[in-house]
Amino acid sequence: LGRRSVRLPAGATLTYSTITGTAVDVVSRRETAGGTFTVHVDGVLAATVNAAAAPYEAGGFTTRITLPAGVSHTIVITGVTGTPCVEGIMVYDGDETTGVRLWDAAKSGYTANSMASNATWPESLQATIDGPDLAVIALGINDYRTGVAPATYEAAVRTIIGWIRSALRLHTAPYVAMSPSCPVVLVIQPQVPGSFTYPWVSYRQALTTIASDTAGVTLVDLDSALGTGEMLGPDDLHPTIDGHAFIAAWLADAIVGPTS
Repeated sequence: LGRRSVRLPAGATLTYSTITGTAVDVVSRRETAGGTFTVHVDGVLAATVNAAAAPYEAGGFTTRITLPAGVSHTIVITGVTGTPCVEGIMVYDGDETTGVRLWDAAKSGYTANSMASNATWPESLQATIDGPDLAVIALGINDYRTGVAPATYEAAVRTIIGWIRSALRLHTAPYVAMSPSCPVVLVIQPQVPGSFTYPWVSYRQALTTIASDTAGVTLVDLDSALGTGEMLGPDDLHPTIDGHAFIAAWLADAIVGPTS
């Protein structure tokens, strides 16, 4: 989903080892050059998937495969015809209809404008049928570091919110529409050291403005909360293991309130 998919020409394989659970969803794209691929579980054919479909191209199609519980499995995905595109697998352990399902659309180095100019990631969300219950947008550091104008950044974030709340298959029918009221959390990232084209406060203000005039949008200020030290690595940019845990807890508290 985060543009980390794998194309499998005939004979190429993608292997997932030591998988335990009750089921997996194999997630793939459908496109005119997609072709077919097979899924084997512990050496036994479990599914043959046709990833070729016209006239549209879209991702996020899932093939559900049930697994015997309580043991470890090896799943091998093999290209058969064409060059099918596999986005990955989701593993379930008795929680196929409960819990939290995460779609990660992140890509290293992307700016908000990069996301707003890329029509592939929102298409993949179509597999959620009715759309997500919550969207978290944490963009801005790369815009700040590369000198993207704050006004351009703000417009891009608004475009992303619009995509999340509108039709996700952007090419041709059938369209899958999102809820126009899907809650959105905007995250103000920690400011990185250095002197750049525009002041960091301008990007903070852009998110504040969007949250103030857009229904269903909540602002979470990690910039003020995270700081440096143990939470960020030597570059004062990427979180440490403790930093990731802190971010998860902080966002959860901001979304649903403190649990203890």
